[in-house]
Amino acid sequence: MKRALLAVALLSIPTIAAATTAPDLSARVVIDGATDEYAADEWVLDATSPRPERPGDSQWGRDNDVHRVALTWDSTFLYIAVDCATYDSGLMVWIEYAPGGISRLDGLGDFRRQISFSRFAPNYIVWADRGDVFVARVSASQALQLRSEDEIPRAFSRNASGEGALEIAVPWSESFPAGGVLRLIAAVTGVTGTGTGDSAPDPSVALPAGRTDQATLDQVLAVTVDAGGNRKPDIGVAPAGAATVEPGGAALARSSAKVELVPTEKTFAPELSQSAEFVLVNNSTDPVRVYVSARVYAMDGRLVRVLYEDDERLLDPGTNSPNPLDTWNGIDGNGEPVAGGIYVFNLVWGEERGAREGSFNASVGVVR
Repeated sequence: MKRALLAVALLSIPTIAAATTAPDLSARVVIDGATDEYAADEWVLDATSPRPERPGDSQWGRDNDVHRVALTWDSTFLYIAVDCATYDSGLMVWIEYAPGGISRLDGLGDFRRQISFSRFAPNYIVWADRGDVFVARVSASQALQLRSEDEIPRAFSRNASGEGALEIAVPWSESFPAGGVLRLIAAVTGVTGTGTGDSAPDPSVALPAGRTDQATLDQVLAVTVDAGGNRKPDIGVAPAGAATVEPGGAALARSSAKVELVPTEKTFAPELSQSAEFVLVNNSTDPVRVYVSARVYAMDGRLVRVLYEDDERLLDPGTNSPNPLDTWNGIDGNGEPVAGGIYVFNLVWGEERGAREGSFNASVGVVR
């Protein structure tokens, strides 16, 4: 009889072998750079996934490789973990939850990489290297802004051979996807100006072997976190069952346009009656009709001035002729001159008025 009772008791002990999302996972999921607490059905990209992420498939070698990606959530946080090897590299994770993110990384200062995305524009950039983790957020109304560890808990561990793991917890209060689906990519990358040798999910074509070659990532992990559309994360579901790998763009139906903003000068002096001008570049092969909005931000993310909202443009392929609206005289929204320093032009566009389907940032310097 005692043996029977013991067997029943053992069966009733909770296990994380088949864990699901729950109202509160803080007692189990600890953001410490160790990933042994994640269950089998929380590893959404690994060697057993429908789209396998195989250790050792990196163009940069086995010591610079994404091994697997775990994901789960409770009512407060989205938890993401990545097992990887980054012997002489680092790891980046990008998360998209709303229109207005970034489509490429080659103009983002310390986050600058030779990496672009196809129909995917993340709002969060996570960069982990040598124990440090930096998190930045961007949206249609907010330029790139660093987030503190109090706001976004994170941890990154790595041993002498480069094996390690990244963990982050992103609060739903600022990242809940309006459509119920969030999307992400993880990739090994190096210092400023490098590309990537391995991403998860893998792109549709092989990544280049050169560390500074341009890489385009066109496959994303899409995770349905709110199937019922009630603006609350689904509880009691297995994350692996809610995750799929898809070509970029399916979740938020992004614009086919690829628009950039290019300043004609990197610096200008308002006191010498100079202004900062820019031109719009259509990188698609066909003319596109888009509605564009342009804003100026300070480096701390503060909105300085709205230049225009939803201005309709017909853009030919390539660099378009200057438009009188595409200029800034160094005056803020209150009519006051701004201080000298670096400012960010933020361009957002969509194929319908009010849509936010793509975004591009470029910096310019004010000389006083």
